[in-house]
Amino acid sequence: MNKKYWLAIATMAGTIIGVGMFGLPYVSAQSGLSIGIIYLVLLTCLTAIFHLSYGEIVLRTKEEFRFVGYGGWYLGAFAKKILTLSTIGGLIGGQIAYIIVGGIFLNEIFISLGYGLFFWQIVNFVIASLIVFFGLRIVSRVELWMSGFLVLVIVFVFFSGLPYIDIGNFTSLNMSNIFLPYGVVLFSLFGGVAVPEVVRLLKGRDGEIKDAILWGTFIPGILYILFVITVLGIVGASVTSEPVSDLVPYLGRVITFGGFIFGFIACFTSYISFGEGLKKIFQLDLDINKILSWAMSMVVPFLFFLSLQDESFINIIGLVGAVFGGINSAALMMILQKAKIKGDRSPEYSLRLPILAGAIITFLMLLGVVLQIIYWQI
Repeated sequence: MNKKYWLAIATMAGTIIGVGMFGLPYVSAQSGLSIGIIYLVLLTCLTAIFHLSYGEIVLRTKEEFRFVGYGGWYLGAFAKKILTLSTIGGLIGGQIAYIIVGGIFLNEIFISLGYGLFFWQIVNFVIASLIVFFGLRIVSRVELWMSGFLVLVIVFVFFSGLPYIDIGNFTSLNMSNIFLPYGVVLFSLFGGVAVPEVVRLLKGRDGEIKDAILWGTFIPGILYILFVITVLGIVGASVTSEPVSDLVPYLGRVITFGGFIFGFIACFTSYISFGEGLKKIFQLDLDINKILSWAMSMVVPFLFFLSLQDESFINIIGLVGAVFGGINSAALMMILQKAKIKGDRSPEYSLRLPILAGAIITFLMLLGVVLQIIYWQI
């Protein structure tokens, strides 16, 4: 195991840990901690399967694509059109949330300067856009220590908050909101845009790619559970969509200041990964030149942000996770089965996933799309 192995894990985990994490305490409080934890455990395992499936698809294909391109390669032109809309919609929705929440954290960090929230959201967008223009590898060089810092902050906040945790805050249960966490949890665990980068780092190393994808998915799931338990145990049902700010009266400004820094880094690294992933789709899958791909991947989401900045980021990521994520996950299972038959390269690993299991997962993800749409209409 060398530096590239740990860098691959850090890239995967750093991409996953993002804005979705900060919606988890709120949706868990609204439905009940036990429901939130069940979603986290089950969907962490499910997204690990999705990430491994995507990795195998990449490894079975000599041609380099991103998700949309693999869909077209194995499922045909019509599927490519559907996945283009779904993937671009999901990445744009995610970026909107990252601009909103990343700006909130920057505003908290530099609150004494008094520039206001919108200014810091602009700063967040400008810096991320410049980094995406020069490529993800710039971020990969510091991803290892960034991810290590994220882990340390969550563990530190957890142990600092232990004396303030009230077990009584864990007893509430609201079955009317049983479906509320689904989309948010699913969004918080998706890191598929990082899978091709993990493959690039470790290609040709049997076993390491699979392990890196698994650990890169499970580590965020474990940290999320610690974070939710800490916040709900301290704040209780009154937790808002800004859980780090909710901890200030209990843990003090000094400790939570580290949480604000952590929050910004978590959002920022994922924001960059989403932007890079969208840019690669335009470049590799849709044959658009580099400059225009960059502009479309960063400026277009920002324009949507300007019209949706007053919308709750939890509503945005819930819809993105369940609908766009659900459609893409269902398609992923179908692409995997085709790649196992039509792939032109021998992969470093192969999932032993029965066709029936893949069909059941596909059905459940599409059912989740329908239920999410119905839920938002109620």
